[in-house]
Amino acid sequence: FPSMASRFIKATEPNRIAERWRSWVRPLTTDLPSAASNPTQTKNQTASKRATGFWAEDRARRHLAESGWIVLFRNVEIVHVQVDLLARDPSGVLTIVEVKFEKFFAARMGPAQRRRLGRVGAILAQFEPIQLVFARVRPEGVILEPVD
Repeated sequence: FPSMASRFIKATEPNRIAERWRSWVRPLTTDLPSAASNPTQTKNQTASKRATGFWAEDRARRHLAESGWIVLFRNVEIVHVQVDLLARDPSGVLTIVEVKFEKFFAARMGPAQRRRLGRVGAILAQFEPIQLVFARVRPEGVILEPVD
């Protein structure tokens, strides 16, 4: 059956292999645990943190788009790890962007979070080059820092 063979070859062209990782991306339904799962926080504190997180991610997304980046996904889970932004930098390199809001003190990425995002990066690096970037969102602007 030549027609079936030609359809199969077209469907599995080598240039599509790099996009196989997209099947692992899953949108998150919630960003933070509910107030019931953390009894030390009230519902208002949890809602306030969620709103601040959404604002910071949106600010970082707009900054990246204005700088020539292409934001592919926002607030997704990849291989059971939450990723704030997945984008391509202006040169086309796939980038995991971790967003933190800092108002009065320097925000930082903890070692456990760094390991989790590093695991996702190692998996995606099997398909194409990847980098990890830390976006510090401040009231006056966004600072991007590469993560080692």
